[in-house]
Amino acid sequence: MKLKRLMMSMLAGVMVFSVFSVTAFAHDHESDDAWVRIVHASPDAPAVDVTVNGDVVVEGAEFKAATDYLELPAGEHDVAIFPAGEHDEPVIEATLEVGAGNAYTVAAINTLENLDLHVIEDETSTTDGMAWVRVGHLSPDAPEVDVTAGGDVLFAGAEFPSVTGYEEVEPMTADLDVRVAGTEDVVLELPGTELEGDMLYTVLAVGFADGEPGLDTIILADPSHDAMPSEMPATGMGGTADQNSNYMAAGMLIVLLASGALFFFFRRPAFENQ
Repeated sequence: MKLKRLMMSMLAGVMVFSVFSVTAFAHDHESDDAWVRIVHASPDAPAVDVTVNGDVVVEGAEFKAATDYLELPAGEHDVAIFPAGEHDEPVIEATLEVGAGNAYTVAAINTLENLDLHVIEDETSTTDGMAWVRVGHLSPDAPEVDVTAGGDVLFAGAEFPSVTGYEEVEPMTADLDVRVAGTEDVVLELPGTELEGDMLYTVLAVGFADGEPGLDTIILADPSHDAMPSEMPATGMGGTADQNSNYMAAGMLIVLLASGALFFFFRRPAFENQ
């Protein structure tokens, strides 16, 4: 019975420590690091691998894929994009300079023949209870566009390649339309788009207006209040993740490993991104 109580006490302590630790690093923005995510927004480019300073951080990313945020030290970094599995000659290589405590979206844009890296600085906090939303025009052959919410113009005259500033809106479920600027001609519909409070949304219009793949969107949704990961994923893409769910899962994993360690020796498996 004493042993059982001791184990329960230790497990409770581990749970408190785990939740505290996960929450602490999620909100630690007072660091010398920056956060960078990578988006494949080139409609005719094949799957790609991405390296940062020679290290592979993304493998097999297809069109419309987006990483979670990767943590990088502030300063300059060499970013190179290769055809998936072929690292002899990069399709494009650039120097990325990032500032401490800042967050960035780096999008591979335009056609494969004119591939470019478009760097967008991200906000990480909203007004309490409000949603912040912005729109990026990353379709290389689309004209200037307006974006409407429920028929009202939210963003006007967005052109390639640009990303608007954030607009603050009440939480809502809105029918968003992308229209040819100054007209009623809808080129892309996004019905029932949910905009939650304390979230930041980046809606990227991608693809071709005339050709395959047709116009589509990448929606990046990020929780407010500095919810950032603390490690660079090794490989992989697959859209934005629910960061809060990730932190809860990480906390439960720590609990399980810690309790299991009372009985077994184990070797921690290599980290893999989702």
